[in-house]
Amino acid sequence: TVHLTPPTPVLHIAGLSVTSNITEEDVRALFGHYGHVVGFKFFARDRRMGLVQMASVPEAIEALLGVHSTKFHDSFLRVSFSKANLNGPVI
Repeated sequence: TVHLTPPTPVLHIAGLSVTSNITEEDVRALFGHYGHVVGFKFFARDRRMGLVQMASVPEAIEALLGVHSTKFHDSFLRVSFSKANLNGPVI
């Protein structure tokens, strides 16, 4: 069964490189090409994943289309819409 989340302003990012010491600023700069980045958090238990919140759903759609499957530092990113929000804890 495929579990798809409808478009939301929050994107789940997987595949962030831990060997490249990627910073929040790096991620904000990458996604900032597609609109205003409202917030970003690395997952507390796994810095290879994070959540980025765009200012609107259309900006999130553009960011997903532009960033998904692209090489960032030394790994390929997987981007999907997320039901999570940045106000709560990110495990």
